[in-house]
This record gives sequence, C-alpha cells and structure tokens, in this order.
Amino acid sequence: MSTPPSTPGYSPVDKVLNAAARQSETPDFAVVREALNRARRAPSVWNRQPWQWRYDGARLHLFADPERMSGVVDPDSRLLLVSCGTALHHGVIAMKGLGWESTVSRFPVPGNHLLVASIQLSRSVSGDGDELAMFLALDSRRTETRPLASLGPLSPVPRQLARFAEQRGVALTVLDDQGVDAIASAARLPTRSARLSNWGLEPDFADVCVLTTAEDTPESWLHAGEALSAVLLFATSMNVATCPVVDVEERAVISREAGRCGGRPHHQNRVASEPRYAQAVVRLGLRRFPVLRRSHRRNVRDVLQYR
Repeated sequence: MSTPPSTPGYSPVDKVLNAAARQSETPDFAVVREALNRARRAPSVWNRQPWQWRYDGARLHLFADPERMSGVVDPDSRLLLVSCGTALHHGVIAMKGLGWESTVSRFPVPGNHLLVASIQLSRSVSGDGDELAMFLALDSRRTETRPLASLGPLSPVPRQLARFAEQRGVALTVLDDQGVDAIASAARLPTRSARLSNWGLEPDFADVCVLTTAEDTPESWLHAGEALSAVLLFATSMNVATCPVVDVEERAVISREAGRCGGRPHHQNRVASEPRYAQAVVRLGLRRFPVLRRSHRRNVRDVLQYR
C-alpha cells in the first residue's frame, strides 16, 4: 500500500486533530435545543409564532411559516417577517448565552423569503455584558398590556434602547404628548386621561416610542424585528415593562409623528434624519401591577427539527 504524500508541517496526526477540532466547533443538538427552548418565548404578532428552526449539525436555519399567519391580514408578509426577526434575535442571544457566537446570513437564497436566515455557530471567545443581560431576560420578559407609570423626563432608558436599535439601522423615537394623541387610535394605545380615575379606572402614562426603518422591504422588516427584540429584552433587564404593537393601522400617520419628534434638536436620533417607515410601536414604563403570567408558547420539539 502506498503512503500518501506528506504535506510539510501537516502530519496525519494534525489531520485527525483538526477534524476533531472542526467537530467541536459546532454545538451538539442538545445545546441547540436548550438555546431554542429559551428563545421560543420570542414575541410575535397575535402570538402566532410563525417560524420553524432546523439544525443540520453544522448550521442553524430559520424558516418563516406563513401557514401560522392564517386569518391575519398581512398581504406583504411584513408582520410575518417582523415576527421572524424577533425569533432570530432571541435565538442568537440564547446561543450566545450558552457560549456560541452566531454569524448570520439573512435571506441567503435570493428571492426566497421563507428561508429567513442561516446561522454559522462558533465558540464564543468573549462575553458582552449587554448580551448577557438580554440572555438573562429571555425567561422574564412579558408583554404588559395594562397601564404603566412614566419613566420620567430624565430617564436614560430610551436613549440606551435607541442604541440597540441603531445597531440594526432602526431608529427608536420617543413621541411627545401630541404624537401619542395622534397615533393613539392607530396603535390601540390605552387612554391617558386622568379623568378615568373618577370611574375607578387607571390611566396610562407610559412613554411611547416608534421603531422606524429607512426602507420598507423584507430585509427592513427582519431588521426591525431584531431591533424590537433587543429593545424588549434590554428594557426587561432594567426592570422596565414593555408592550409592543406591530400590526398598527395608519402607518403613514405613525411615521409622520415619529419623523416630527425625531427631528427635535434634543432627540439626537442619528438614523431618523430622512423619511422613515414605522414598523412597531412600543410602550415603555414602570409596572404598577403584579407580573402577568406567561402566554402560551409552542414546545421546542414543535419548532426545531434536526436533519
């Protein structure tokens, strides 16, 4: 039997060790399952959870599942892809928390918007305090639909959250009272009128912000969902309650008010200087009532395939 030619500096032993190293550079299925068990709590429009994960042993793939949006008015799939964006970011954060870095290829097949993302996983070599905070918030985040107390005019929270949105090309703009009144109906906001207390009802004094993108494309919708996830998780890590609304009506009105408020001199919103498209409205505030129970989520075995 002939001996294969040797390569200088690369022995057969090196080949074996490198093969073992390559195998160890990808997580086993149990790790992926644990991560996505945490990530499955990502919020979605009407809690439809319209996504499916698939792990092939080398890459993790996220697919959109339009059938789960049955009955939802979503002609251009904007709501579907914003929802998938939140799932994608939750998944990346969950993998990071378990020691795995994600290199994400969004819409890797041109023209195919069902394969939302393919993720190459590698061992994480460094930690990030913000990402750790988001990871720890995966289990505790809730959508707070009840009235909230204001964060206060000097709160640094909106500016901190805007930083995470900007990392994905998404602007976060806090509306003034005029803007909140203008979009209240379109975004289904609770009333702020203090007169409600006369009937034993609680008025809402949440801060209201809008997430906007420069374009209105599938890529923008996905980025908006990722930014929304980051905003919700980091707010949770700071004990700030949140309530997102994505299926808004009259998006043009919301976009206009976000543009007006984003242009205020003190707002300093670097990515909101041009006309923008509203993708989500988020109420931020201090919780006034006990934490709500978790809403239902599909079991991880129903959202993750191994093939």
